[in-house]
Amino acid sequence: MTLPLLVARKLQALAGGELMPASSFKHPIVSELVGDGIILTRLTGRTQKALYIQGAAALNNWLFNKYGINDIATYISALAGGAVSREGLVAVSNDSKTRYSRSFKGFLVNSYQAVEATLAGKPCTIAPQEGTFQFIYDYEQFVLPAGVVIIGVENARNFRHIERQRHLFSGLKPIFISRYPQGQSGDALLWLQSLSN
Repeated sequence: MTLPLLVARKLQALAGGELMPASSFKHPIVSELVGDGIILTRLTGRTQKALYIQGAAALNNWLFNKYGINDIATYISALAGGAVSREGLVAVSNDSKTRYSRSFKGFLVNSYQAVEATLAGKPCTIAPQEGTFQFIYDYEQFVLPAGVVIIGVENARNFRHIERQRHLFSGLKPIFISRYPQGQSGDALLWLQSLSN
C-alpha cells in the first residue's frame, strides 16, 4: 500500500504550516488523520473549514508507522521522478529493517448487557464483568449482528461506568467501543467501515 503522490504533497504542505481549505483536500486518509487528532480543523468563515497541523512530528510518526515513510520530501521526489527503481521506492517508503511494526492492535469494548458476536467465525459473547472490559485484537474477524448499535466513547470514565447511562439507550442493543487511546482509534475506524451496523 502506497501513499498517493497528491495526498503526500498536500500533507507536506500542511506539515510546513499551510492552512488548507477542507473542501480542497477530501480523502479517506484525511478523515483518518482528523480522527486521530493529527490534522485539526478550524472555522475560517460561516461555513468554511480549514485544515492545519499544529506540529509535524505527529504526522511524521504516523507516516512512518502506517506507510514506512521516513522522509516525506524524499518520498515525494521518488514518486514524482518516475525514474526510481522499485527497489529505490522501497528504500524510501518501506525499509523493513527500520520500519516500526505495531504488535498490539485492536480496541476495548464494553456492554451492560450480553451481546452475542462472532470472532474468527466462532460465537463469542461480549459481557464484561463490572470493572473490566474486553479487548478485541483480531477486529478484522469481529462481527456483530445487524441489530446491535455501536457507540464510540472517548471519555474513559463514561466508558468505565456505562451501565449508569443505560437510560440513554433504551430500546437499543448497544455495544460501546473506546476511542482511547488515540493510537488504537484507527483500528476501530477500520473495523466500523467493514460493518453495516
